Amino acid sequence: MGNCSRYPGTGCIVVEDAKVMARGDKHYPVIDLTSISPKTSEVEMVSPTSLVPEVTSKDFGGYNEGLSPMEILWGQVLTSRIQPYSYWTLELDMRDSAYANLNFSFPWGSNWALLFRKNALPSITQHDLMKIVKNGRIEHRNKIRHVRWALADSRPTFTTTNNNNSYPNLHNASTTRPNFINLHRVKRDSFADQSFLVFSEYLESGKWFLRLFNDDLLERKVSVLANIDANAEVRCPQQCTGNGNCVYGKCHCFDGFGGVDCSISVCPVLCSNHGRYSGGICHCEAGWKGAECDIPEAECEIGNCNGNGDCVAGKCVCRKGWTGAFCDKDALKATRGGGVKTAYLSLLFVIIGDCADPTCSEHGSCYDGKCLCNEGWSGILCNVPDTLLAKCIPDCSSRGEFDAASGRCLCQKPYVGPNCMEVACDKECGQNGFCNAEGKCECKPGWSGDHCEFLTCDSRCQEHGQCKNGTCICSLGWNGKHCTLAGCSNSCSHHGSCIMQDGWYSCKCSSGWAGEDCSIRLETNCSDDIDNDEDGMTDCSDSECCDDPNCRDHLMCMTANDPVEVLLRKQPPSVTSSFFQRVKFLIEENSVQSYAQKDEYSERRVSVIRGQVLSPDGLGIVGIRVSVDKSSRFGFTLTRKGGWFDMLVNGGGSVTLGFSRPPFRHLTRTVFVPWNEIVVLDPPVIMAATGAHARDGQVEEVKETSQPPCLQHDSEMLKPFVMSSWLPGMVGANPQNSLIFTETQILQQSIVIPGSDVHLLYHSSQSPGYLATVLMQLTGPEVPQDLSLVHLKITIEGELYRKTFEADPNITYTFGWKKRNVYQQKVYGVASARIAIGYQYSTCSRPIWTVQTVTLKGFDVDIADVGGWNLNIHHHYNFHEGILQKGDGSEVHLKELPRIVTTIMGEKGQQRSLLCEPCENKLLSPIALATGPDGSIYVGDFNLVRRITPDNVVYTVLQLSATKVSHQYYMTISPADGHLYISDPEKYQILRVNLMDQIEDPRVNYSPVVGSGLKCVPGDPANCGDGFPAKLAKLNHPKGIAITSDGSIYIADGPNIRYVDGHGIIRTLIGSHTHRGSRSGMIKTTDFESCRVKRKDMALVQLHWPSNLALNLVENKLLFIDEGILFQITDDNQLERVFGCDSSDKVVRPILDLAFSPKGQLYFVTEDSNLYTVKRQGEVLLVRTDKISPYGHNITSASLSAGVAVGERQRNNLDAGLCPP
Repeated sequence: MGNCSRYPGTGCIVVEDAKVMARGDKHYPVIDLTSISPKTSEVEMVSPTSLVPEVTSKDFGGYNEGLSPMEILWGQVLTSRIQPYSYWTLELDMRDSAYANLNFSFPWGSNWALLFRKNALPSITQHDLMKIVKNGRIEHRNKIRHVRWALADSRPTFTTTNNNNSYPNLHNASTTRPNFINLHRVKRDSFADQSFLVFSEYLESGKWFLRLFNDDLLERKVSVLANIDANAEVRCPQQCTGNGNCVYGKCHCFDGFGGVDCSISVCPVLCSNHGRYSGGICHCEAGWKGAECDIPEAECEIGNCNGNGDCVAGKCVCRKGWTGAFCDKDALKATRGGGVKTAYLSLLFVIIGDCADPTCSEHGSCYDGKCLCNEGWSGILCNVPDTLLAKCIPDCSSRGEFDAASGRCLCQKPYVGPNCMEVACDKECGQNGFCNAEGKCECKPGWSGDHCEFLTCDSRCQEHGQCKNGTCICSLGWNGKHCTLAGCSNSCSHHGSCIMQDGWYSCKCSSGWAGEDCSIRLETNCSDDIDNDEDGMTDCSDSECCDDPNCRDHLMCMTANDPVEVLLRKQPPSVTSSFFQRVKFLIEENSVQSYAQKDEYSERRVSVIRGQVLSPDGLGIVGIRVSVDKSSRFGFTLTRKGGWFDMLVNGGGSVTLGFSRPPFRHLTRTVFVPWNEIVVLDPPVIMAATGAHARDGQVEEVKETSQPPCLQHDSEMLKPFVMSSWLPGMVGANPQNSLIFTETQILQQSIVIPGSDVHLLYHSSQSPGYLATVLMQLTGPEVPQDLSLVHLKITIEGELYRKTFEADPNITYTFGWKKRNVYQQKVYGVASARIAIGYQYSTCSRPIWTVQTVTLKGFDVDIADVGGWNLNIHHHYNFHEGILQKGDGSEVHLKELPRIVTTIMGEKGQQRSLLCEPCENKLLSPIALATGPDGSIYVGDFNLVRRITPDNVVYTVLQLSATKVSHQYYMTISPADGHLYISDPEKYQILRVNLMDQIEDPRVNYSPVVGSGLKCVPGDPANCGDGFPAKLAKLNHPKGIAITSDGSIYIADGPNIRYVDGHGIIRTLIGSHTHRGSRSGMIKTTDFESCRVKRKDMALVQLHWPSNLALNLVENKLLFIDEGILFQITDDNQLERVFGCDSSDKVVRPILDLAFSPKGQLYFVTEDSNLYTVKRQGEVLLVRTDKISPYGHNITSASLSAGVAVGERQRNNLDAGLCPP
């Protein structure tokens, strides 16, 4: 810029070493003013801020404390007058992380403080960045360049056009004629007395606030111009070695340092940085020597030893005839000639005081001009072996020499040891390695490096990461411990950017694109009547257009209210509210669910179904009508943003929901709904815009039953362990002391009230940040080789959490729950969490899932409410959960206490007659039990099936022929339709009870659903009807039955397990219809009994006589009994024992019957009439024994002789004998 020819007719400032860094055509150049010579010649002054007109500038006179931030507009000048010791607050919007260039104009000699802070106003003590300007100069010279401009009488500005998307061009601005401004208003603010600072800083995206503090006694005028530099390089060489700051990819070194990476110190270095200077000399550190500590210990101070010796291990070893520390002294100064006697030479060396060979041939020591030889050597120069003595010296395995002075072998490398028999390495292998037979370090598994000091990474890290001492540093777009989880698949399809949020890479899609990999095109033009994204929906029928002004009021964009927003308008429910009272807001006016009949709901059974409706692309669909299929009394709701919906229904069985909205095909989904739960549909409902009506659930069921087995899965090796922090017996009951309950990590503080025995108690579990936790170990110390991923899904109170892990041994995870439901309501008492763990193999088509249920503790009720403290004598009873909460922190869970046995039907010692009154409560020969979704109990009493309703009403629903009940029949309630199903071995059929109440003639109140009435015999040519409608099939001997939530039926038929799908087609699941013995190589039940086989493909198993079946509707798993052994069918269609051989000693008797509770807990009865239950962690507990106690009393044992059925029932006592009104 020393040449002004480029700007004819204008003045020019002379700038030495000035750099202009242009960052693009549309960006204002950033002038890096390193040093400027103030020339007092006739030149006009040009400032960075003068190149842009002050079209948006404002002068703020008067006092300003900076409480109202003013927004900085890019490329425009802002000006303000700031009172003494006052602030000027500015607001800067960084849409993306980039370098921001701020050009300031300060009065020369003024003092300022610049404070920056993200998302909040900065202060003296709270700020992210701070710069100090003293006397017009910035203290941090590496970040901001400042200049003292030459004196002049006027300040020119330039008239330019500033577009919104571009900054003024420097060349154009320079050639424009200047317009002068009147400077008589404030003389001290003249351009000649201004100091211009260019501040450049890398700012992250977000709102930034800047405060300028005028630290002077005078009012000051300041101007600022801001522009952004998106192309600046962030990284500098070696990050400036910590001795400088990185600006535009270049290091600006601190004082005393230089070089491209600020690694060179320009200050004098004492003792070469390898020693300490003291007493006028350098005291070197270990490994260094020399006057300046600049010579490594392994090198000689004179490298060639003056040409008279060799440098060995940092010392000069002189050749014959030379001596001295550096071999610079001639040992024999007389003339060297032939014929000189050795004795004469020795005499000369003795006179001189040195030996002819100072090393004495490495076999002795030179003392007073004479070699004193070691044992085993002789001669003047100790170079003659002593043969007589050598016979008595060890030969050191021919790998070394014996040192008589020390009495040990001096081994040759790489051998060590007393006899040089062991191999040693040249370097220390460390505690993580050892020296092998080849003299090389061999590291232990998991370690690497020359000294085995670095941790290694899994081999999977090599594909998408780099190993840094045991930690795999992932490449851009990859996640996980071993960098195998793709976060930005297909490079975000080139329609987005890969960013990291919360330590996880994911795609941030560009406008008009969506999806995990930004591959889904969105509808952006919502008024052209064209399906632009080709998803079958046009304009407002596409959910992406519902935010468009043209579609906000469109019929297809109508949605239901968000439940959380509805609750914000209501008072929170009381702590004693029931489940129905907490969720009934869903069916109130102007809420979520419309046109629901409130009298249709049973308060003790009500539940919520929550789910998401997605398009095939995975995007939420808005405006889908959701209702209970074929029932209008529950009303309907509409999906909202994201495709979410909430529906209030009655629980206790299966509920079929219908989904409809043009142009989508109508879809149904059936789900099992227990009492008083928020059930989440998983997987979500997928709706396509084309195709015929189909049942979503049936398609999934067929896929599951036809799934090939995953032979790589080892259920014994992969047995997850799940433990809740809810330990009610581990807290409280000790109010006198302040202590810590280690199992639950709860602190108890106790304060006695003077003059009484009452204590104030505080428990840290009452603090808002205390979480209910679940500890999980997903894998053990060993995992199958083909295991690739471990999936985790946790469902609790309507919330669904997902997480994926890479396959590794000993995977652990801790889940924390905030003790609120999906509607952000506090949950009091306890809550059940459903934990599903899926093991995915590289050789199997889908994961193998195992499900467990754990109990978590919710909020405690504030009993005394004394500032978060309770009195130990005050208690509270949660009657909904059956929990007595005591003031000392302990709890009594009445549901966990021993059961109370009561008589619900029958009279001791009395039997009914064969023909009895419909409402008689006496029994003849009870042989079967079942429970209904409303809490009703069904009793199979010889030829009658009786129903006991929740209202204590008894009546007969079915009457069988008294002459055709010689074989035991089995009953179950279908969760799909709520009807009773009975297996009749006399008729070779499965019967369905038509009417459950208001029965006119119980003798004809049934219809067959499976079986033609003909018996299936072995060798049947038609395979007893497999592959055809179930009503045409032949049955062998139907026994136990189980029905899924969508109406599919499992039947124990003779030696086989048969299955009827949702379309009414029957097939054999386990076994065959051939003659026994005709199939060789089949696994039998006895093989499982002897533990020779634990798990086998069910197609290769031949059962003996399966009897009882039970279906766990929570986990969707089938269990059955054969030969007294309990089996289950796994997700991949393998048959395995429920109780492994290691736990068989807990159940020593054959199992007779089994049942599941609505929560999925297993109960079974053994041959010795004992009732057992299986806890959530797989622990088998005895519920009752065969000891008889009086009816109605609290007992721990009772006799069982018939069967077992588990269901929900509010009242345990029944005044039997009541007839229906």
